[in-house]
Amino acid sequence: MMKHMFQRPRTPRSQSGFILLDMVVSMGIFLVVLTIIIGALLSITDASRKARSLRTTMDNLNAALESISRTTRMGTSLHCGCGASVDPTDTNFPGGPRNCRITSDTGAGGAACFALEGPGGDLNTTSDQIVYRLNNSRIQRSTDGGSTYIDLTAPEVVVESLKFYVNGSERDEDQPNVTILMKVSAGITPETKTTFNVQTTVGQRTPNISFAP
Repeated sequence: MMKHMFQRPRTPRSQSGFILLDMVVSMGIFLVVLTIIIGALLSITDASRKARSLRTTMDNLNAALESISRTTRMGTSLHCGCGASVDPTDTNFPGGPRNCRITSDTGAGGAACFALEGPGGDLNTTSDQIVYRLNNSRIQRSTDGGSTYIDLTAPEVVVESLKFYVNGSERDEDQPNVTILMKVSAGITPETKTTFNVQTTVGQRTPNISFAP
């Protein structure tokens, strides 16, 4: 007895691979995703550079302000102003403290230089005054009455403006203090540049009164 063999009809194989339209769509999606990823990476890189630049600026600025504050707290005969106040031949300083207060809400008054007699200084000597000033976008310090200066801030720290406001420096007034106000920029490129204001007030510890003989 013969057995009948039944075979299932063959179906054509499905074609594999991409057609041109699939390739174009895939490449388009890939390029869009790649653009988004690259943009995110660039943003993260700029933010990291900006953070590092700001951190470096703040560290350097804090060191400079700490130096000024420490000297002011232990110093005497606060004198606000430039020009004659830092001239070793000026007879008004030492022994001639001078105030320069804030005269308006917008920060008028004050001066761009600040001088004082340092700890252990001699009021009868005209060449040992400590002077602070702004020059070439850097805070500078002199320990010889303004004859020579050294930089307190690094080149990457751009100090756009600096003002000192002195109160109570004259004898028997309120306890002397100086307010320091500055505008600082961190970063070089527009993407990493940050501008901010810094303000601090430091009081003199030495009593500002006339002692009876």
